[in-house]
Amino acid sequence: MDLDGTQFGSVVHSGLGVPLLLGSEDSCITGSCPIRSAEDRTDRDVARLLPAASAGPTWCYSITGTRHLNFTDDAVLYFAPPVRNLLALGSIDGARGLKIQNA
Repeated sequence: MDLDGTQFGSVVHSGLGVPLLLGSEDSCITGSCPIRSAEDRTDRDVARLLPAASAGPTWCYSITGTRHLNFTDDAVLYFAPPVRNLLALGSIDGARGLKIQNA
C-alpha cells in the first residue's frame, strides 16, 4: 500500500505480483498531480510505471480533501490555522481521513 509517496527502487520497473493500493487527491498515480516543472513531470511518469508493471490487482483511490501530511498523525493533531495553512494538509477532517484510510 502506498498512500502518498514516491515509488523507488527496482520494484518500480519489476512491479508487484500481489494486490497494490495507491491514493491521494493530488497523487501522480491518479494523474492529478500538478505539473509545474520537468521534475514534476518525471515524478508523474515514474509514478505510473509501478502499476503498469504490476501483475497483481491494482486499485487507485483518490480521497478528496487529502494532501501529503493527511497520511500521517499530523492530520488529527491540532494546528492553529496560520500554521495549518503552511502544512501539506488537505481540507478533510483528520479523523474522517484516517477512518477512510483504515477501512
